[in-house]
Amino acid sequence: MKESHFNRFISPSEEEVSKVRGDLKYLFKTQERATFQSERSKSSEELEIIDFLDDETNKVAESFGGEALSVSQNNIHLLQDEIEFIDFAANKEAEAVVKQDLQCILIKDKKQGLLHFTAVLFHEMDTRFGKKEK
Repeated sequence: MKESHFNRFISPSEEEVSKVRGDLKYLFKTQERATFQSERSKSSEELEIIDFLDDETNKVAESFGGEALSVSQNNIHLLQDEIEFIDFAANKEAEAVVKQDLQCILIKDKKQGLLHFTAVLFHEMDTRFGKKEK
């Protein structure tokens, strides 16, 4: 697998790496730190799109030598308040962002329809794969 930025710059001990990985896996599964005041519920169509894109991007990643990483519906957060979204995004013009520290994807809810939602989510989901070393 491609060496992470964390390993290249910090050079932590195996014990530290194990602890950080465990912490991130826990946050990924529980989403306990990913709470947002302006988050809205996802529609049934959006939930179907999330599941579809998760399956398809995993297939594409694996076909090109990457590793699949399933992202559940709970890891996607739709924020209605642009100010709250901007607090988390480095680029205030961004429509979505992967938050590594929160282990989630945040999407600015622009109410531009399901096709737009699909395109934005696909872009964010395809950034989560690394390349396997041969």
